Amino acid sequence: MTDQDRAWRRSLLTALGLAAASAIALGFSRFAYSLLLPAMQADLGLSYVAAGALNTFNAVGYLAGAFGAAWAARRWGPGRPFAAGVALSTLALLATAFPDSLDALSALRALGGFFGAFAYILGAALAGGAAPGQSPERRGVLVGIYSAGPAAGIVLSGLAVPAAAGLDESGWRAGWLALAAMAAVGTALALPAARAARPPGPPQRGGRLAREDFLHILPTTLAYTCFGAGYAGWTTFVVAMLKAQGGSETMVSSFWIVMGAVGVCSSVVWGRTLGRLPSNRGPAIAYAATLVGAMPALIWPGPVGAYASAILYGGSVMAGPSSIAIIAQRHLAPGSIAAALAAMTICFAVGQSAGPILSGWVSDATGDVSAGLWSAPILLAGAAVCSMFQKPPREAELRG
Repeated sequence: MTDQDRAWRRSLLTALGLAAASAIALGFSRFAYSLLLPAMQADLGLSYVAAGALNTFNAVGYLAGAFGAAWAARRWGPGRPFAAGVALSTLALLATAFPDSLDALSALRALGGFFGAFAYILGAALAGGAAPGQSPERRGVLVGIYSAGPAAGIVLSGLAVPAAAGLDESGWRAGWLALAAMAAVGTALALPAARAARPPGPPQRGGRLAREDFLHILPTTLAYTCFGAGYAGWTTFVVAMLKAQGGSETMVSSFWIVMGAVGVCSSVVWGRTLGRLPSNRGPAIAYAATLVGAMPALIWPGPVGAYASAILYGGSVMAGPSSIAIIAQRHLAPGSIAAALAAMTICFAVGQSAGPILSGWVSDATGDVSAGLWSAPILLAGAAVCSMFQKPPREAELRG
């Protein structure tokens, strides 16, 4: 085995460890809420707007954390703030199992989002620096592995949460405890990987994203905002919709597991594919595929539509984060990557904050949870259109 092969193997192991952090930040803290939402609604008497607001608080915390992550990375580098974010995200999951009031739950959801932003954004920056000197295709593979973390979190939560939820009367507190236990294991895997990863480069211009850089990636940023709103609304309420359609606990759990399993398998494929495609076409295809995946469960109530969405949506939704990480690496200097990811994630978090509230408001107004989920295809279509306006890397423009 050559030195290059050994270095590549170490990079793969580092990316796998960092993926545990993305599983905690999104798979457990964000996506798994959908599994617990029906039981929390029943126990706490939440409307659809209030239920959506709990995920919106998580997204608002994520938005604040995106600002904080950029500042922390400038001051201490990505490694130490990343480690703190992973550990504190785990504690937030644990604490969410205990409150009875909506105010306390909202605060904990916001804290989980805040620390999750540190874990996810800085983890993505570290994953981007895990294979210095490698080809764009190989770097795309590492980003794909990192982006598979949330999908792996979906699978694990789909296995653990329904089993744990039967252990207490309210049906949801033990679910949060199970998520915290899995997050503790993930933390033990992520922290050594962070120490092994190389930061992507010294911050430039004080670690702030230059105006010309931001304007250059603005179409991608707007697309990612629309994607955040569309995907957040759909994933927040899809389990509630399936149960309203008469889906059994077994069907809903298997839907969730299939969606996550397909996401794990597809993430690396998307990473390689997006690494090859032009910067406008790759994300547009990914968002359009997510749009198509959201439709079957809306059009065909029942197991067939649900499993079709699980496969199609699960097979494409993780491509969104992969695409923005790849574009940041492709279009910007290494020292600007963390700031760019933070800026795009801030806009993404704005979309995530609005999506569940919009979907919940429509659902309450119509008395039909599926009506609110129709906002997702519209927003995802907007994401695909915005992506097509992204220009190629400026170095390519200069070459001709």
